[in-house]
Amino acid sequence: MAQVSSVVFRVAVGPKIGFGHLARTMVLAELLRNHGTAVHFHVPGAEDGILTLLDENRFTACVSADLSPQKWLSEAKADAVVYDLVCTDWRAEQSRLFLEITDVRDAGVPIVFFDGYGEQSYRCQIGAPLVDFLVAPYVGETRLCPTHARCILAGPQYFPLSKNYQDVERHGVRDIVARILVTCGGADPYMATPKILEAILSVPGDDIEIDVVVGALFTSENRKEIERLAVSAPDRVHPVYAPRSLAAQMQIVDLCVSANGLTKYELAAMGVPTIAVSLSPAHHQANLAFAESDSLKVVGILNDLDGPTIADAVSRMVDDVEGRTRMSHAGMSLVDGQGAERILKEAKLLPC
Repeated sequence: MAQVSSVVFRVAVGPKIGFGHLARTMVLAELLRNHGTAVHFHVPGAEDGILTLLDENRFTACVSADLSPQKWLSEAKADAVVYDLVCTDWRAEQSRLFLEITDVRDAGVPIVFFDGYGEQSYRCQIGAPLVDFLVAPYVGETRLCPTHARCILAGPQYFPLSKNYQDVERHGVRDIVARILVTCGGADPYMATPKILEAILSVPGDDIEIDVVVGALFTSENRKEIERLAVSAPDRVHPVYAPRSLAAQMQIVDLCVSANGLTKYELAAMGVPTIAVSLSPAHHQANLAFAESDSLKVVGILNDLDGPTIADAVSRMVDDVEGRTRMSHAGMSLVDGQGAERILKEAKLLPC
């Protein structure tokens, strides 16, 4: 593949999906732009908050769902397309997506495709069109499936991590947990945040402070419930509204409780001991695989959990200095932050 001058990113993002797919593709887009490549995002139906985020980062975006691939490929003069669309319900649009990918391939434009995890992944679907590079940057993907790709880039060494999470000073694991981070993504469609926050507030230790992420796509109901809990403990609960990055919070906390899929890779890279609440059975399987690295403790699936169970897991982790130290070291060994550059060089989108 010759040196490219223009790349289109086709990304899934929204209230039911969150920001994870957009966040990791923006890492690649930033790196490409720094090397002089023009970058375009195609995000049909994106809401104003998403467009604002792209605009703040100086990326152009197309939101129309009516444009044929030939049209946006031509308008962007695309030399390659990066897809990141595989989410919980992506298969509802599977037929349309397969046709689109076939059109892009027939136009002679190389495709880099970010896949999902497990049986719902693109590479496990019969009839999926061939792509050039398939990226599966996950821990624990061992099931053999049809690949549908000329080249597979698999494993956490390919996880794209922004510069905010690299080469930062970490305070290390302290004997006492003074601060806990709660993060459930940019949308939290299951309203996991209030449930987790209320559970942590019941843990003995009135001096533990809690940073709570309130994402840009949270519903008003979710926000109100979080703010109600924050008012009940004003000296302990600190809402963090729509942060562009969580690196600053991860740098100062001693523990995290997370219900967000891709954030666990950032937490691992930052050496933050983490308790994971799974949002679905598929999400749970991915978390359990990640937990085998010893950098994560999985407490269960949200719908099956009550407050005392979450509180007990947090309390045990607070008291386990050796366990937190082990988790911190395991996480930093697992994710080194160089994934974006590895992907772009191996996919020939950057010079080697």
